[in-house]
Amino acid sequence: SEDQIIENGKKILKSKLDFLKKEAPKLKFTDMATRRRAFGKWHEIGLKLILEEHPDCLVGTSNIHYAQEFGLKQFGTVAHEFFQAHLAFAHPLEATKLALLRWMEVFNGDCGTCLTDTFTTKHFLTVFSKYIANAYTGVRHDSGPWDVWAKMMLDHYEKLGIDPKTKNFVFSDTLTFPKMVEIYKE
Repeated sequence: SEDQIIENGKKILKSKLDFLKKEAPKLKFTDMATRRRAFGKWHEIGLKLILEEHPDCLVGTSNIHYAQEFGLKQFGTVAHEFFQAHLAFAHPLEATKLALLRWMEVFNGDCGTCLTDTFTTKHFLTVFSKYIANAYTGVRHDSGPWDVWAKMMLDHYEKLGIDPKTKNFVFSDTLTFPKMVEIYKE
C-alpha cells in the first residue's frame, strides 16, 4: 500500500541522512527530485524529513512550490532539451553557443548554473568563453566520470583567468549518498 511505501521510504531516507551526518556532516545538497520522484506526496514527506533530521544539509530545491512552502532557495538548471532545440536555429557546432547566449539575454547576464554535456563537455568548452563563463554562477555535471569532468572544468576556468573557487560545481549524474560523500571528500 501507499502507506507502507512511505514508511519504508522514510526508514531508508533516515538511514541515508544518518550516514551523511556521520561521514560528511557539513556536506550540503540541493533537492532536484521533482523530475524523478515516485509521487508528489512522497516528495513532500521526504523534504520534511530532511528538514527535521538534518536541516543544515539542504540548501534548496528545484521545485518552486516546495521552495515557497518550506522557505528554501529555488535552484535549477537548464535542461538538455533547451540546447537540443537550438539545433533548429543553428549548425550543430553553433547550437550550444547560441543557447548559452540566448539564456544570457533572457536572464540579463545573471544566468545561474549551466549544463555542460548536451553535445559533449569537450565541445561545450570550445564555446564556453570568458564572457559566457562570467555570466553563469557555475556548471553542472550530468554524464561521465565526475573527477575527469571536474578537472576539465577547473583547468578551463583557470585558462580563462577565472578563479574556479568563485564558481559552483553541481554534480547530478547518478548521485547516491555515498557518491556525494566521495565527491565532497575529494
